[in-house]
Amino acid sequence: MALKVFDQAPSAAPAFRARFRRDAGLLSALREPHVVPIHRHGEIDGRLYLDMRLVRGPSLDDVLRDGPPAPPRAEAIEGQIGAAMESLRRSGLGDRPLEGADVLLTGPPGRPPRPQARVQT
Repeated sequence: MALKVFDQAPSAAPAFRARFRRDAGLLSALREPHVVPIHRHGEIDGRLYLDMRLVRGPSLDDVLRDGPPAPPRAEAIEGQIGAAMESLRRSGLGDRPLEGADVLLTGPPGRPPRPQARVQT
Protein backbone atom coordinates (compact mmCIF):
# COMPACT_ATOMS: atom_id res chain seq x y z
CA MET A 1 0.00 0.00 0.00
CA ALA A 2 1.00 3.61 -0.43
CA LEU A 3 -0.13 6.39 1.84
CA LYS A 4 -0.29 9.95 0.54
CA VAL A 5 -0.66 12.52 3.32
CA PHE A 6 -1.40 16.10 2.30
CA ASP A 7 0.25 19.12 3.92
CA GLN A 8 -1.66 20.90 6.63
CA ALA A 9 -2.21 24.11 4.66
CA PRO A 10 -4.29 22.55 1.86
CA SER A 11 -5.91 20.14 4.32
CA ALA A 12 -7.22 23.11 6.30
CA ALA A 13 -8.72 24.95 3.30
CA PRO A 14 -12.50 24.30 3.14
CA ALA A 15 -12.61 24.31 -0.68
CA PHE A 16 -9.74 21.83 -0.91
CA ARG A 17 -11.33 19.58 1.72
CA ALA A 18 -14.65 19.55 -0.13
CA ARG A 19 -13.02 18.77 -3.48
CA PHE A 20 -10.81 16.12 -1.85
CA ARG A 21 -13.75 14.31 -0.29
CA ARG A 22 -15.77 14.43 -3.51
CA ASP A 23 -12.89 13.29 -5.74
CA ALA A 24 -11.62 10.63 -3.31
CA GLY A 25 -15.13 9.18 -3.08
CA LEU A 26 -15.42 9.00 -6.86
CA LEU A 27 -11.94 7.48 -7.18
CA SER A 28 -12.65 4.90 -4.48
CA ALA A 29 -15.61 3.61 -6.51
CA LEU A 30 -13.66 3.51 -9.78
CA ARG A 31 -12.72 0.07 -11.11
CA GLU A 32 -10.38 0.78 -14.01
CA PRO A 33 -7.27 -1.41 -14.38
CA HIS A 34 -5.19 1.58 -15.50
CA VAL A 35 -5.97 3.83 -12.53
CA VAL A 36 -4.33 3.22 -9.16
CA PRO A 37 -7.09 2.07 -6.80
CA ILE A 38 -7.90 4.10 -3.70
CA HIS A 39 -8.66 1.81 -0.74
CA ARG A 40 -9.49 4.43 1.88
CA HIS A 41 -9.40 8.16 2.34
CA GLY A 42 -9.91 10.40 5.30
CA GLU A 43 -8.21 12.56 7.87
CA ILE A 44 -5.46 11.94 10.43
CA ASP A 45 -4.62 14.70 12.91
CA GLY A 46 -6.18 17.35 10.68
CA ARG A 47 -4.37 16.17 7.54
CA LEU A 48 -6.12 14.50 4.63
CA TYR A 49 -4.80 11.19 3.31
CA LEU A 50 -5.25 8.63 0.56
CA ASP A 51 -4.53 4.93 1.12
CA MET A 52 -3.89 3.36 -2.29
CA ARG A 53 -2.23 0.42 -3.93
CA LEU A 54 1.55 0.71 -4.17
CA VAL A 55 2.60 0.64 -7.81
CA ARG A 56 6.25 0.04 -8.61
CA GLY A 57 7.65 1.08 -11.93
CA PRO A 58 9.21 4.00 -13.74
CA SER A 59 7.17 7.04 -14.64
CA LEU A 60 6.48 7.89 -18.26
CA ASP A 61 8.85 10.86 -17.82
CA ASP A 62 11.61 8.45 -16.72
CA VAL A 63 11.07 6.21 -19.74
CA LEU A 64 11.00 9.13 -22.19
CA ARG A 65 14.40 10.39 -20.96
CA ASP A 66 15.91 7.49 -22.92
CA GLY A 67 14.14 8.63 -26.08
CA PRO A 68 10.79 7.72 -27.61
CA PRO A 69 9.63 4.14 -27.14
CA ALA A 70 9.25 1.80 -30.09
CA PRO A 71 5.96 2.38 -31.95
CA PRO A 72 4.18 -0.76 -30.65
CA ARG A 73 5.06 0.16 -27.06
CA ALA A 74 4.06 3.79 -27.61
CA GLU A 75 0.69 2.68 -29.04
CA ALA A 76 0.07 0.37 -26.07
CA ILE A 77 0.90 3.14 -23.59
CA GLU A 78 -1.26 5.66 -25.45
CA GLY A 79 -4.25 3.32 -25.58
CA GLN A 80 -4.07 2.46 -21.91
CA ILE A 81 -3.70 6.09 -20.85
CA GLY A 82 -6.68 6.93 -23.05
CA ALA A 83 -8.75 4.21 -21.36
CA ALA A 84 -7.80 5.55 -17.93
CA MET A 85 -8.64 9.13 -18.87
CA GLU A 86 -11.98 8.12 -20.38
CA SER A 87 -12.86 6.18 -17.23
CA LEU A 88 -12.00 9.20 -15.08
CA ARG A 89 -14.12 11.47 -17.26
CA ARG A 90 -17.12 9.10 -17.14
CA SER A 91 -16.82 8.75 -13.36
CA GLY A 92 -17.54 12.46 -12.91
CA LEU A 93 -13.96 13.60 -12.38
CA GLY A 94 -13.95 15.48 -15.68
CA ASP A 95 -10.90 16.22 -17.74
CA ARG A 96 -7.83 16.53 -15.57
CA PRO A 97 -4.33 17.45 -16.62
CA LEU A 98 -2.03 14.45 -16.65
CA GLU A 99 1.74 14.74 -16.55
CA GLY A 100 4.31 12.12 -17.42
CA ALA A 101 5.31 11.90 -13.75
CA ASP A 102 1.73 10.83 -12.94
CA VAL A 103 1.87 7.81 -15.28
CA LEU A 104 3.61 4.73 -13.89
CA LEU A 105 4.59 1.92 -16.23
CA THR A 106 4.35 -1.59 -14.82
CA GLY A 107 4.36 -5.10 -16.14
CA PRO A 108 6.62 -8.08 -16.61
CA PRO A 109 9.89 -7.59 -18.51
CA GLY A 110 9.54 -8.05 -22.24
CA ARG A 111 5.83 -7.27 -22.26
CA PRO A 112 4.16 -3.94 -22.98
CA PRO A 113 3.81 -1.92 -19.77
CA ARG A 114 0.52 -1.29 -18.03
CA PRO A 115 0.34 2.46 -17.46
CA GLN A 116 -1.34 3.44 -14.23
CA ALA A 117 -2.42 7.03 -13.75
CA ARG A 118 -1.98 8.61 -10.34
CA VAL A 119 -4.79 11.07 -10.13
CA GLN A 120 -4.19 14.24 -8.16
CA THR A 121 -7.18 15.40 -6.12
